[in-house]
Amino acid sequence: MKNILTIAAFTVRELLGFRVTRTLFAITALLPLLAWAFSQLFMLEIAKVQLDVMVGGAYLLGVVFLLSTVVTLLGKDIGEQVCYFFLPPPIERYSYVLGRFLGSVVVLTLLYTLLLVGVELLIWISLQYDTSIHRHGINWIAGIMIGWTAWYQTISLMGAVFLICAWATGVAEMLVFSSSAAFIYWVFPPILAGMKGRSDADPLVSESLKQSLDGLSWFFPDMTGGSIVLAFEHGISISNIVIMQHALGHLGYTALMLGLAIIIFSKRSL
Repeated sequence: MKNILTIAAFTVRELLGFRVTRTLFAITALLPLLAWAFSQLFMLEIAKVQLDVMVGGAYLLGVVFLLSTVVTLLGKDIGEQVCYFFLPPPIERYSYVLGRFLGSVVVLTLLYTLLLVGVELLIWISLQYDTSIHRHGINWIAGIMIGWTAWYQTISLMGAVFLICAWATGVAEMLVFSSSAAFIYWVFPPILAGMKGRSDADPLVSESLKQSLDGLSWFFPDMTGGSIVLAFEHGISISNIVIMQHALGHLGYTALMLGLAIIIFSKRSL
């Protein structure tokens, strides 16, 4: 455990030293101002428009963080064999993977904490409006749920990125496959959900096809969390069970991807 924490601490310092990481923090700090300026183009539900901008920014920042910093870091470690410095006996390879992952999670958490502060600031401003038509359904919990859902969904994508980097051989290959994974995870689940909905409603569809669609859904987690975020933006109550199922599904997916990454990295020749 000590080795994991040591590598994690070094990873945090290394990632925070990247210029692109500092740029992402600066963009995150300025994102509430952009959301406020964009919302002035609308007349109704201004607060919801601001939150929509913050949600989109949160997901985009998460993907850019993974591709520009995490993939670059792992690509340098593996491609240039820097990881040897972290693996002197008796340190095991799983300590390296877990340490790098934990450090990346810490930096991502700092990024989303800053984002959460910005969201709550916008909500506080919206609560000062005299007319509720500008802030219909908005409350403090909406900001927390935006930060929380964006955090664990990005963590699940990070697990997939670690799996890809544990298997790939260079930075270019890691970037291509990680970018493809990010695109597929965002685009394919809604399409799959639509196909499942039509197949369930059509009695002519075979049971084998329905089971195949159900099986595919386990490989592509829902990265939007749209129903949860939308409900809180409009003040619609949503079951805590649904929220926890969505979160636990992503965290379980993360554990699976990270476990596979450890197995592959432990067996590969460096």
